[in-house]
Amino acid sequence: MSAKQSHGQSSAWLRRLLPVLNSNREEAKNLAAFHFCMEAEIKVKQGKTSLFEEIGAIEALKKVASSPNGIASKYAAQALRIIGEDVPHKLSQQVPTWTVDDE
Repeated sequence: MSAKQSHGQSSAWLRRLLPVLNSNREEAKNLAAFHFCMEAEIKVKQGKTSLFEEIGAIEALKKVASSPNGIASKYAAQALRIIGEDVPHKLSQQVPTWTVDDE
């Protein structure tokens, strides 16, 4: 890991990456979730986990963590665990097909 990487990215850089977590492109979402996971490790070591709340990343990560996208979901869930946040349960992919009679 280079010296630059060991210090992590700035809050401005992470803020610019946030919209990618909502991308329709699976690869982009996977990479963004990966970067947030890596940054979580770095920020924990630096004692700067509040940055994720400050930039609004917690809710975005929770949304991805509960999504059916396997790779992005795993990275987002890991990032949340690393920074001490609750990881939401994944919804079944069958939820959209449920009817009122399904109990």
